Amino acid sequence: MNLVFITGRLCKDPECRYTNDNTAVARFTVATNEGKDKNGNSISTFIKCVAFKKNAENIDRYFLKGNPIILVGKWHNNNWEDKDGKKHYSDELWVDRFEFAQGKERVLNARDVEPGGTFEDLDTDELPF
Repeated sequence: MNLVFITGRLCKDPECRYTNDNTAVARFTVATNEGKDKNGNSISTFIKCVAFKKNAENIDRYFLKGNPIILVGKWHNNNWEDKDGKKHYSDELWVDRFEFAQGKERVLNARDVEPGGTFEDLDTDELPF
């Protein structure tokens, strides 16, 4: 079973782009807090994440650098060979679901949206709550 749960904060604003067939793809990195080392320094793990379709559009719309987020997805290994024949590898979390780890009002305010604004564009079928 490949099922991953991550709670962390976005390291920078998500970057949402569209494929040739108009599918939204958002890429972002989440930092998780792993506690402290023996010297009292914070230990963080940085996880590359990819969301698709409505999840991509909603994460891009409602999250900014520093916002906490809860993600559920699967671990994916990318392996490819470039034009020079050199092999490349990367690992990332493919997001199936996400949750706001803080109140929706705070997320809306972070985007300078009118407080009390609505989520009419948010596809609630994609959200786990």
